Formats: sequence, structure tokens, C-alpha cells
Amino acid sequence: MQEEALACYEKMLKIDPSDATAKWRRGLMMSATGRTKDDRYYWKELTSKPGSEIAGRIQNIIKTSIMNADEQGLSGYDIIIMTPGLIQMMGVLITGSEKGLLEPFVCMLEAGGQSSNLGMFDVAKYAEEFMPTNASDRDPDLADDLLEKANNLADGGMFAEAAEAAGEAVAADPGFADAHSARATFLAKTGRYKEALESTDKVLGLRPDSPDSHGAKGMLLERVGRTAEAAACYDQVSKMAPGDMIARYLKCGLLASVGDARGLAECYRAALEAKPDGKKSADMQDDMRVEYRELMRRAKAAGSLEAGFAKFMKKTGVGIEPIWGRAGGSRQVFGGRRVRAGRRR
Repeated sequence: MQEEALACYEKMLKIDPSDATAKWRRGLMMSATGRTKDDRYYWKELTSKPGSEIAGRIQNIIKTSIMNADEQGLSGYDIIIMTPGLIQMMGVLITGSEKGLLEPFVCMLEAGGQSSNLGMFDVAKYAEEFMPTNASDRDPDLADDLLEKANNLADGGMFAEAAEAAGEAVAADPGFADAHSARATFLAKTGRYKEALESTDKVLGLRPDSPDSHGAKGMLLERVGRTAEAAACYDQVSKMAPGDMIARYLKCGLLASVGDARGLAECYRAALEAKPDGKKSADMQDDMRVEYRELMRRAKAAGSLEAGFAKFMKKTGVGIEPIWGRAGGSRQVFGGRRVRAGRRR
């Protein structure tokens, strides 16, 4: 069977010499059948010019996997067997030839850093959740219609029904990030925060570079009491968009809510040193400046930051909270971003 497979890949390369997937699988079969023990064979086979932009990105991911294998003293064949999901990845690359299916998968791998072990990704789970068995299973037009229906239901305050319609849109097109995002918001509106978190994670799998999605996840994490993870999400937004004062202000509120006086002061200072990315951020920065001065005034009067913090929280506090509040319940101060998502066409 291995010999037959090898012959098939040879034929594929005669038809298209730039087929990166065929090169990789031919190399795997050559190693498995004892034709070569040189791991660098894989490298040589993957250095030719790719047939497309997406194929080039795939090449880079696989090359890095090989280099990691070399550093660990493993053969190229061993790294395939020992890395969870990598065999499934090859299957996805073959069956998911449509760029719309393949793009989010490649983005997810690239987001984790190509120098890291590919085993950190559950590729098989991704293939199951986001990649239909056949490209014809996707129905983008139906997904667009269902998302519009969900938005209209939400406009009428029917959030449970809107979440269900958004879920149907996801089923029609698992790679439709806007549908996952809308479903997360509608689920949160009905108090289903853990499910909303799951949907937000799927958005981030498709859009790992979205500051808004990281910020939304942070607010949801606050709502379920996972404050350390929420703070990390806000930090991620600040790295991606240094001038976004919403994330910085939300982190200040989180630190105040857990009683971290020194962390709050440091958070204020970092926010005041950053350049706002617009008028809304500038206004928020002004609010933080007023609050920081009040915190420092009370700390000086009380003789310590901790004592001043207690009085600050009793009389003033931080003027922002997540859109869904925090664990234990709280008033909603922060107005969230617009939920409605438009059609793609």
C-alpha cells in the first residue's frame, strides 16, 4: 500500500510540480519505505516556489515542524506520528483546497507561533468543527440569510431566538466568523456565558488577530469569575492595539474589583503613557487621569496606597465595568460595540 501511495504522489507531482502537499506526503512515504533517512530531504522538497500564497504559508508551517523535529532528535516520520493531529492536518490540506476553508486553519496555526510545537493545536478537533467533509457542505448564502434573521430577532429583543438562528448560520458555514461572534453576544444576552465563551473561542480560532474578539472574551471571563485570564485578554488587546483605552480601562476596573491597589495604580500609569487611538479613547484616558489623581490624593492623605485605595473605592471607584457585569452581579456601565453583522457579498 505504501508503494502504491508513493506512486500516486509521484504522479501528482508530474501533473503539478509545485504541489506542496504531494511533496510532503511523498517525502513521508519515502521515509516510511526506507528510501531515505535524511531529514533534510523534506527541507529540500519544500523549498521550491509554491503554487499559491496559501501553499507558501503551509510550506513555512511544515518546514518549522521539521526543524523542531531535528532539534528534538526525531526523524521527520517520527514527528508526524507523535504530533497529535498532524496526519489529520495533511488530510485537511488535501480535501480543503478551497481558500475559504483553508485560510482560517492556517491562520490558527500561524497565530500560535511557528517556532512552537504543532502538537499544541488540536488539529483533528479543528477539522471536525470547522472543516466540513466536503466543500459542497458549506452554504454561505444560507448562512448570510440566517445571520440576517438572527440580527432582526435581536433587534426585537428576542435574544434566545437570535442565538438559535446564529447557531443555524454557523451550521451552514462553520468558517463564518461573524456568525460565531453574533451567537456569542446573543448567548451572553440570555445569561449563557459559558456557551458564549465557547463561541468566542471559535471566533478567535478564525480571527486570532482581532482585538475586539480578545476584548469580548476578557469581559466574558470577568463575568464567570476568571479574572486572571480576563486580565491576560486585556493585555493582549493592549499589545495588538496600544491606543485602545477600552481594554486598558477595563483592566483597571478588574484590578480595582479584586482589591489590587498597586496593580491599579500601575495600570492607570500605563494607560496615561499610551497615545489614544481616537476621540473615544482620549475621553476614556481623561477619565482615567482624573481617577488616578484622586487615588494618589487619597493615598497621600491616608499615608499609604492601600489605605487610600479603600477610601477611593468607597467614594469614587473606577468608572467602567464590562458590558455583562462581573461575577456576583454588578451594574452595567460600559456600552458594548455594535453586534449586527452585515452580509459578505
